[in-house]
Amino acid sequence: MRILKISVLIALALTLSFCGNDKKTNDPSSDAISETKADELINLENEDLELIEIDGSEVDETYPEPAVTAKFKNDKIASVYKEYSKLQNAFVNSDPKIAAKQASTLMKAMEAVGVDASIIANVNEIYNSNDIELQREQFVPVTKEVEKLLANALDSGAIYKMYCPMAFNNTGAYWLSSDKQVQNPYFGDKMMRCGRVDNAIE
Repeated sequence: MRILKISVLIALALTLSFCGNDKKTNDPSSDAISETKADELINLENEDLELIEIDGSEVDETYPEPAVTAKFKNDKIASVYKEYSKLQNAFVNSDPKIAAKQASTLMKAMEAVGVDASIIANVNEIYNSNDIELQREQFVPVTKEVEKLLANALDSGAIYKMYCPMAFNNTGAYWLSSDKQVQNPYFGDKMMRCGRVDNAIE
């Protein structure tokens, strides 16, 4: 509809210009009037183009998961971290449905490693909830457990322990990432770049 509106405005401006030329005889003021009307319509067309640009800027951005480049000594631990990374990315994008889905696959990977039942319960809470803030709370102990599993688990590369001091009313919280670029899973778009690299697990 916007394209049609702009096209009509341009056509109308041209028509006024041509009509002014057809009607003029010896009156030079008719040219000025026609040109003024055409300019006004072109200005309206430009205003419409600006509105289109504003509408386009409102599209939500989706943040991709950082590539896992670290190499692991144990395939089961590798699987746990990769599923954890997908879960973390769901929180970055503030998507509770995807978080629940990824929690299900992370739970299976953790059960294969044999983690404590209390951690499985935390992951299960994420799976059974559609409340993104409650899910994020459960993500804190899950992160601690995955960090323990990663101790002396890498053959090469690094995984970064990230910290946000403002999470949970300034209590602070950690997460693990394959990239030094801060993508905050506790705030998402609200404070995407809030945080820092606290340590490197190598």
